Amino acid sequence: MSLSAPFGYAYSSAVVSALLAKLLTSNQYKRVLEADSLQDALELFRQTPYRAILEDIEIGEDFGLMFDKAINREVEQRITRILRASPKRAKLFLNSIIEHEEYDVLKSVFRVLIMGADASLAGSKIAPFGRFTLDVCSDIINNGKIEKALEYIRYSSLKKELSSVFMGKIIEKTVFEVDLIFERHHFRKIKKELKKLGGMDKEKMMAILGVEADIGNLISSFRAANLGLALSDAKRYRIPFHRYLPETNLNAIVEAEDLSKAKSSITDIYQDVAIGIRGSDDEFVSSLELSCERYLASKYLGVFTGYRMNIGLIWAYLKLMLYEVSDIRTILIGKMYDIQRSGIENKLILYKLV
Repeated sequence: MSLSAPFGYAYSSAVVSALLAKLLTSNQYKRVLEADSLQDALELFRQTPYRAILEDIEIGEDFGLMFDKAINREVEQRITRILRASPKRAKLFLNSIIEHEEYDVLKSVFRVLIMGADASLAGSKIAPFGRFTLDVCSDIINNGKIEKALEYIRYSSLKKELSSVFMGKIIEKTVFEVDLIFERHHFRKIKKELKKLGGMDKEKMMAILGVEADIGNLISSFRAANLGLALSDAKRYRIPFHRYLPETNLNAIVEAEDLSKAKSSITDIYQDVAIGIRGSDDEFVSSLELSCERYLASKYLGVFTGYRMNIGLIWAYLKLMLYEVSDIRTILIGKMYDIQRSGIENKLILYKLV
């Protein structure tokens, strides 16, 4: 690593550190969760760094739509600010986060089309991001055809792989396959970009991406086991990246007689993600996914306790910001539908971590 390399992150580190200090605290989460109504919750959020975007939002039939548009603008503005402050060598790599979030929205659109959900109701439950605005998502959903959604895929290899899934009969595992194809594409692409990094940047991102891939493979293996997929099918959709979770453990999870026994095949370092999780198989997998997201969030927070002059700091903040936005949406939508506090709290990622 050249002597000048760390100084390239001096400005971006300062920007990110300032933004990190504005993340909601556990006490702020608690106060909003204790709010008696959506109106009260909004008033409390208006006392946070999100006050500007929530100022003109009114409670009504279009509340969810208005909130999504406002929060989407805020996220994009923050990402743009951070990318402008980042060294040139980091910008192309960090753009993969934007693309990943965009395709997460498209995955949600695919789920709606696969399940044949009501267009108006489904549209109100999809949080837009980047080029997948509410108008774009609504246009695809109202069209009602998979081919329309595939038009928005930029990469021919990804489009071809997705198209092959839809050529056959749409069955229960189709949603699972679509999710995993997107994730595998993301990691394949990012591994190519990783080769362009060097020194501390490469070292930090190898560590972060290794854990992200492990967690992704852990979730997909439990989902595959719950769907009763053959090992050969489950292996086809794995992320080609391992750190602490080898193929032998993943295979054992898929082939376990039931999910409770599959837990014993989780590598020691990740055992905590499954502690205390019970319920039906579907409930188990859902709870495991949320626990895994919390685990990743704790790892991103840990990045800020170490050396800060590297790309890992920026990556970690962007991920934490997206988790926070997801939490805010969960709280407000929960209040809108009068969901009890415990029901909302159990779906939050950053609460009690920050």
